[in-house]
Amino acid sequence: MYNVPWSHLIFDEKYQNTVDIYEGGYMHTRGVFRSESTSCMNNNISYFSAISREEIVKRIKQYAGEEYSFEEWKANDVALAVNDEEVETRSWTEFRNRIIHSKQQAPKFMGDKPKFKSNK
Repeated sequence: MYNVPWSHLIFDEKYQNTVDIYEGGYMHTRGVFRSESTSCMNNNISYFSAISREEIVKRIKQYAGEEYSFEEWKANDVALAVNDEEVETRSWTEFRNRIIHSKQQAPKFMGDKPKFKSNK
């Protein structure tokens, strides 16, 4: 098995049905791997993969000077489940409406980019 940054999600009960190792990405069919069969990175849909959502939260916590916890992230993570069949059969409007009525919220402008806290 490959050593991938999302290996901790592959066998997690919450993510085991969506997260795996899929080959192909970044305009390549071989040698590049992704964590889910579909996401905004390869299908231009409003869905971030679990590893992307986790990395976003890590970055926000880092900017805020807060400690990241996998268990806290997992407890608060809301995935908009998308599979290949839905991508093929649903229109963009249906995806948009599903997102609007889901628990996910649009980001709010919080002012200028925060500064990292100094460790000095």
